[in-house]
Amino acid sequence: MLSHKKARKAQRNFAKTIVCCLCLIVAVMGQAPNEPVLPKNDASQPPVPGRVGGTHEMTGTDVEAFLDGFVPQQIKEADIAGVTISIVKDGNDPHARL
Repeated sequence: MLSHKKARKAQRNFAKTIVCCLCLIVAVMGQAPNEPVLPKNDASQPPVPGRVGGTHEMTGTDVEAFLDGFVPQQIKEADIAGVTISIVKDGNDPHARL
């Protein structure tokens, strides 16, 4: 049998362990991701066709702007010798370039 002092010390250590575990559980539970806040639909403006969640359907102009702007910048910054990009839609390659 444990002496009275050793028993009390064991109880305190056990209590400290339980408190630490509870704090850890609460901290982990607090890390849940926040739900995104969706914008309220404005009844004064009709919805734009092809537009979902603040984006629009990518057009040929968008693709060309990306290819002409972002790609050369990345080639220069990353010191890439060259790149080939092919965008295919409905079996056609409307933006083929070398």
